[in-house]
Amino acid sequence: MLLLSMLCFDKNERLNNRAKIRFSSGRLIYYLFCGAFFVMPMGTSPFTLLGGCILIIWLFSGEFLKHRERYLEAVWLYPVLAIIVLNWLGLIWSTDPFGLGLKYAKKTHYWLYALALASTGFSKNPSENLIKAFLVGLLFNALVAYLQVGNIVPRFTEWGSTGYTGFYGGYNTLAMLLVLGMMTASFYFRVAVSKRERLIYASLMLVYFIHLMILEGRVGWTQG
Repeated sequence: MLLLSMLCFDKNERLNNRAKIRFSSGRLIYYLFCGAFFVMPMGTSPFTLLGGCILIIWLFSGEFLKHRERYLEAVWLYPVLAIIVLNWLGLIWSTDPFGLGLKYAKKTHYWLYALALASTGFSKNPSENLIKAFLVGLLFNALVAYLQVGNIVPRFTEWGSTGYTGFYGGYNTLAMLLVLGMMTASFYFRVAVSKRERLIYASLMLVYFIHLMILEGRVGWTQG
């Protein structure tokens, strides 16, 4: 009886440990996504690095199977699959199928991040934290750009003559992200209740707008 109880205890302990591992892996994926949204305005390399870690944990921890109904039953799954298929079918009539065409078709792997993010579930992991992580990252990068204006921080890009892009290597994509940040901050400004919150989001919009002004890319202005 003692041996049987010990075996049962060991089995229960193993099950609890597995549950903790699954719980920890799901939370870890969520926190890595928060980090990925934070570094998004600082370049594609940091985001891709964190994204690779996310996909590795998502696959090898079994999270992609445990919560597969969260993305398999999602209303956006079939439109996403259609976008992926159209990108690869486009190589048939592309003028440069093995060059830029293939390069852009390969970028469809970014949709795997959407599946991993959907599997974390937003009932326990609020999506608002991801958005605010993006806003904070955009703010941090803009402050670095301001320091570059004063030659306090070196410039990290070879594009353009000024290079006031913060940590970002280009300026066109960053300009679009700044416009997206202003639009997001304006939404939070509109729904804010306290004066403190409205002041914070108004300040964010101003910081993003000034950073957009000192960029050399025109994409942000056309998006605005």
